[in-house]
Amino acid sequence: MPPKDSAVALARVLPKHQVTIPRAVREDLGVKVGDVLALEKAGGVWVVRRQPGDLVEFLRELGTRLRPPTPEFLEEIDADGRDADQHADAAYGIETGPSAGE
Repeated sequence: MPPKDSAVALARVLPKHQVTIPRAVREDLGVKVGDVLALEKAGGVWVVRRQPGDLVEFLRELGTRLRPPTPEFLEEIDADGRDADQHADAAYGIETGPSAGE
């Protein structure tokens, strides 16, 4: 069964290799006209991330990513029956566990 927060969106490549990002994806990423997107390959999968618009936004995002897990987050791991490695895979695209070194 796919994770609760999984989704699929399709986009067509136009003749000049331009792609229109679907509205749901734009809204979820918070993408606005003029924003820069980072396309990053991790573990054989391409990931799209919106780059921070300025230093203040960058520092806020960095602080959010560096915070330790909250008690609610840890309870969610137990409640979902998932282990911490699976959450790291989903949240950060980091391969963990026995298949990571293959």
